[in-house]
Amino acid sequence: MNKALRLLLLLIGLTTFICSSCSKDKDFPDVPDLYDGSEQLPFNIKIIPVEGCDTLFLYRIIENNDRDTLDLADSTLVFNPGDSLVLETRTNNGYTFINWVRNGRIVSNDPIYGFKLDTVDIDTSNHVKYHYEARFGLDYALQVIPPIDSIIPAELIKAMGRHLHFGDTPPRIDTCFIVQNKRISDDSVRPAMRLARFVHNHDDPTTTYYKEDSTQAQDQQVTIRFSGQHRCIAEHARFVHYWGEVFPENELFEECTSDTIYIMGMGDFFTAYYRHKAKKRISPDEESYAHYINDFQLIREEWFIISGQRTDEGIADCRIGTCVKGYSEPSSNIGVFNRLPAIHDIIIYDFPYENLRYDY
Repeated sequence: MNKALRLLLLLIGLTTFICSSCSKDKDFPDVPDLYDGSEQLPFNIKIIPVEGCDTLFLYRIIENNDRDTLDLADSTLVFNPGDSLVLETRTNNGYTFINWVRNGRIVSNDPIYGFKLDTVDIDTSNHVKYHYEARFGLDYALQVIPPIDSIIPAELIKAMGRHLHFGDTPPRIDTCFIVQNKRISDDSVRPAMRLARFVHNHDDPTTTYYKEDSTQAQDQQVTIRFSGQHRCIAEHARFVHYWGEVFPENELFEECTSDTIYIMGMGDFFTAYYRHKAKKRISPDEESYAHYINDFQLIREEWFIISGQRTDEGIADCRIGTCVKGYSEPSSNIGVFNRLPAIHDIIIYDFPYENLRYDY
């Protein structure tokens, strides 16, 4: 949403106005790829980038804190040392004002909407000698993400129920998490991930796909990595379900990836939701065993939700919900026992024995 950035009218006097003079440019680092000082530019205000704002006005504070609107196209403008110049702008969606840059150098280490002209800023003709740029950047603090019901179907939201966490201040989850089976005897393991609920085609009881838990492979492992999180959005997610050795000296994986992840939540609790694409593979010799499992070339698109509580050790009380959106091509294995879920099938997983832990 748009927001107006306005400087308060200096009610306690110009002496308290946040300012910076040209003589202190040396205190601030160079800004690359900006004005290089090779030519003397006329006093002007440039928006960087141009998408940053719709409007930009520059005012001069005069007597009694009144404002004098400046027309920068007016070549007859003259200034005096001590003049305070104030920016007023309306940023575009997703942007915020960052700072002024004067002749390629940052005016201040902190965002300021105005500056006071010093004697070194003005030439003998009372004209401003320097070129200014108003810098804008992405404002992740005001980031707006699509509501979950505009991305995820209502049936999957309902199936996840009380395990959804709402809010616009989620914790950071952009790292890698892992959970593995826990062996409790020579022939028994506690599953890393358990099938908690299965809903076939909106509770159609005539399913031919499994309803029993098939996630208790002896060497099962689940990893999930989020990267590039900016408050409520992450840039990438990768989910890997590993079943261990399935064929001699070959391991079975299912990998899911997505490039747009929305994250809601508050405090330590979060819910990430998005669409991803999943594909099975055998490593390292997939080609020799492809005739046993002919769905390896299929790409399955799913709606995906993961919820939980971030702790010092990892993710506690984690739930994962998926709903099949479609396949890249038809397959005779869709809906067959213990092979591929049908379109609209919903699967809910939990982690009853081990929390997901950090895996750096």
